[in-house]
Amino acid sequence: MVDVLLLSEDYLKTNSSINENYFGRWLRPAIKEAQNIGLQQIIGQCLFEKIINLVKTSEITLDENAAYKDLLDNYIRDYLIYETLKETVPIANVKIANIGTKLTEDERIVSLTQGEADLLQKSFNDKADFYTKRMQDFILNNLDAFPEIEQCECDCRYVVKPCLKATATTNLYLGGDYGKRVY
Repeated sequence: MVDVLLLSEDYLKTNSSINENYFGRWLRPAIKEAQNIGLQQIIGQCLFEKIINLVKTSEITLDENAAYKDLLDNYIRDYLIYETLKETVPIANVKIANIGTKLTEDERIVSLTQGEADLLQKSFNDKADFYTKRMQDFILNNLDAFPEIEQCECDCRYVVKPCLKATATTNLYLGGDYGKRVY
């Protein structure tokens, strides 16, 4: 299976605070996790697969797919930037090798404390939540442009609309459909 990334390393480095020399082999897994775990939960499996297929076949640029391109360019990529950055915080500080788990340090550079790394990760998470809500509002205001949400024959049809209503991460449960499946 061909891995399709909806966010390139260059786009991420150009549009975020990540350093130009950050290794791509550490970015790629973070981008994959951000889209395959985070994004898929937000927009549902069917819409996610539709966008992946449109990108893979280059049909995303066709006029009839303008809504999908708009969703990808103006909503999904913004979300993926911060979700990816959130995923890179632990990867950047800790490496797993033959000799065990090790902390990355250098003579002149001081690594963040765990508390500082947690605050940075929370900051990225808060921004990802903002872009999640923005993306959800766009989809909900344009449901007719995304028939996959209504026509999906997989289990996602039961969770997509509830997911679109409440997927931001928070420690508070404010009621609603968050995390519930409706059959």
